[in-house]
Amino acid sequence: MSQLLRQGHEVVPTLGGMGEVELLVKSRSGRRYEVMVRGVADNGRWVVNSQNEAELAERVYVLLNYKRFEEARSYPLVYLLSGASAEALKVERGRARVIAFAGKQAQSGELERWMEAWHLIQ
Repeated sequence: MSQLLRQGHEVVPTLGGMGEVELLVKSRSGRRYEVMVRGVADNGRWVVNSQNEAELAERVYVLLNYKRFEEARSYPLVYLLSGASAEALKVERGRARVIAFAGKQAQSGELERWMEAWHLIQ
């Protein structure tokens, strides 16, 4: 949220009032986005929305990987993906859909291009 504010966007936390959407963002250009934030402590995958999000142009995922979660001053690896890009990386894991960055279902090579991709919100 702080990074979006620093870039001059208007950000409103939904406080759970919009289902799985954590932030509503109005960019400097006036475009509106629904931002879903997922964070993990390096367990290999983010659990994401099970619905098909390929057609949701306003949907953006911010995926956080806390490599050293126990260290209060460490910063996570940050990936931003459009709804369509997230949909292409989703895999089934039990009853959930996930985006995996480690293990057999890893999408880490595909994820690298989305690291710090703040340009998706403009």
